[in-house]
Amino acid sequence: MSHHQFSDVVTDAELKRWGVFTTLDVRNHQQEHLAHQGSQEFMKEMAAVLGSNIQWKACSQKDGHLMALSVPECLPDRLGLISGITDMTFLQDGLSTPLRCTKGSADEAIDIFENTTETQRQNGTLEGSEEFQSVLEQKGLPKDALGMFPQLKKQFLEYLTSRDPNLASWMSQEVKRVATAPPRDQMNYNTIDSYMEERLRDVAMKWYYELCAYGMDLELNETEKKQASRPARAMEKAIIYTNDFYSWAKEKAEQATVAAGKDMFNAVAILMKEHQIPEADALDMVREKTLECEKEHWAAVADLEAAGPLSPNLIRYLDMTRLCHSGGMLWSAFTDRYNKVGQPQVDDSLKTRETLSMPSDEYTSVHQGTSLAPPNGSLSKNEHSPHTNGVRFQNPSSSNGDANPPMERVHLPNGEAATSEVDGKEGDRSGHKDEVGPAHGSVGAHQRPGTDVVLAPYEYVISMPCKKVREILIDGLNKWLRLPEKSLDLIRNIVVMLHTAALMLDDIEDDSNLRRGMPSAHVVYGESQTINSASYVQIRAFTEAARLSSPDAIPILCEELQNLYTGQSLDLFWKFHIHCPSEKEYLEMVDGKTGGLFRLILRLMQAESPVLNQARDHGPELENFVTALGRYFQVRDDYQNLASSEYAQQKGFCEDLDEGKLSLPLIHSLQNSSEDEKTRIKGIFKTRGPVGLSPEVKQYVIKHLSEKTASLTYVRGRLQELESELANGLMALEELFGIENRSLGGLLAKLKV
Repeated sequence: MSHHQFSDVVTDAELKRWGVFTTLDVRNHQQEHLAHQGSQEFMKEMAAVLGSNIQWKACSQKDGHLMALSVPECLPDRLGLISGITDMTFLQDGLSTPLRCTKGSADEAIDIFENTTETQRQNGTLEGSEEFQSVLEQKGLPKDALGMFPQLKKQFLEYLTSRDPNLASWMSQEVKRVATAPPRDQMNYNTIDSYMEERLRDVAMKWYYELCAYGMDLELNETEKKQASRPARAMEKAIIYTNDFYSWAKEKAEQATVAAGKDMFNAVAILMKEHQIPEADALDMVREKTLECEKEHWAAVADLEAAGPLSPNLIRYLDMTRLCHSGGMLWSAFTDRYNKVGQPQVDDSLKTRETLSMPSDEYTSVHQGTSLAPPNGSLSKNEHSPHTNGVRFQNPSSSNGDANPPMERVHLPNGEAATSEVDGKEGDRSGHKDEVGPAHGSVGAHQRPGTDVVLAPYEYVISMPCKKVREILIDGLNKWLRLPEKSLDLIRNIVVMLHTAALMLDDIEDDSNLRRGMPSAHVVYGESQTINSASYVQIRAFTEAARLSSPDAIPILCEELQNLYTGQSLDLFWKFHIHCPSEKEYLEMVDGKTGGLFRLILRLMQAESPVLNQARDHGPELENFVTALGRYFQVRDDYQNLASSEYAQQKGFCEDLDEGKLSLPLIHSLQNSSEDEKTRIKGIFKTRGPVGLSPEVKQYVIKHLSEKTASLTYVRGRLQELESELANGLMALEELFGIENRSLGGLLAKLKV
């Protein structure tokens, strides 16, 4: 079960809005206001020393608080304390970093921080250069803030002592330890590897983890510390890359002011120099390295789990390192500390968390607007936490952030659903192109036809409202399998394409004129064009599968599509010959026809998962779950088609009877009817016309199913059995993975009849 007590998940919609690209969950403390209060207490201490007109601020931002996001599982009574301490270290960093750049001597910096006298401050001997004073003013600090720092530090430590003496003693030692770090201009960082090794030796990072662990009242023994070192180190690197990514514009601006001519201590600069690449490419490389660190972390965790069960303390600690990184990334995206220099940190060339492989919906950049809520209002704030400031989080009672996820238009990769291109030029929506290149009839460059026409039936179907069962299943399985975002988006694309193409073909094969309450695609576009569109989209699904990292992706896709079509062939065969299969044969057909796509989702995700040991070790349990889900989904559809008035509005009254489909209620009824009754029912299906059955004949069949053979009651009982099987299977998987899965729990609740 979940070990998260004090936090809620930040919605994917909000992460997308801010351009956050981590593959990890981001959480926010339910009592965020306590973090803001802690920062306000520190500001009071600052004002008492530096004056009341200071504009400086760090952790506390209008859109959220760093410590509420980075340590969302902090004990509420410690959240304010660690917030104030972090503000203090931000101030020290703000003073010491430019000082080191200008002075070039660690000893001088230490002497200033530890031994400044009031006389020196009044004489102005410690104010530094005009450039340095300019930086202080940019930070909202007085010019002589450097000289005032020892007094501020002393006063703040006295404040901490009154709250927690042991913490104050530890803080005093750590402030000095961080301040005595070697000067950066003496470090060797000609390559990204040497730079990262130097950054990992930075005492500040280790200090930060210790502070976060204090906030959670979490202490590891020596064995646990050794176990945590490798996965924690991966997250340290991710934090460093994230910091460099978002602080790049700010540091570049400060470089021009304070330390012109000196190398910048930032991964972006190192990569530009090492690989001789432009700034945009280096930023993109830092982003990719961040994601590689996340994958490295999960691989290290998987190795630990393979060696034996992890202690509860170690599980909490590793979770803490992930949340420090992911929460820090969201904060970095909106904080004034990095984003007030007027240069966006995330632009259109840097793909976001939600849509790495296909065009994203329009969203506001990091520097536009003041609210995190998207324009359409689909992002809901938890009404039960009135103290939450700025950052919205996902209601724990909902599935995937919303009980009924909003319809989302899905496009093929590269924007093909929106435009058609020939040699990079747009044509009109008819699919015809302006004349470009060689004249008609001449030999020259091949001109590809536009895709607007071939995609029109597909686009029409995906515009229809849907339950998004498969999308929710992907998100739910990813809670355990932890795929890189690129792989996750490719699989989402593949599944949407294949599912939609299957619906288009099913409606033709079943003579179904309604799909989700709207005319089926072949009714609007014709059967030939619809078949052609479905075939094109299936081919594009293979193109997407080829972009996955696993060499097993294409074989998996081929195998499960064969299962799907084989299952569909049995369904069509039974309908054409009015052959009644056994329930066992029917469920085997369902395992291919409906379960094939569910199994495809699982197998592709297993192949791409960095959590290899868990993905393989728990493979049978996962496969049993998705197979049961496929059976439940199909049997539920059979039942609803004949028993649900809402379903009748979407598909028509008892449409399965119009199609002559041998669904489970009809199979049960035929198996439990007399020979005369079987003859009458089969006769009805043999004589049905092209428009199906009349309402009166349908009522006759439904009455037989309900009263004569109690088949609807029987199928309802089978659904309840499958519901129980799924609930038990989900509970077992949550125990195996050690992670509660609210997405899948919400999906089961949503489907329950």
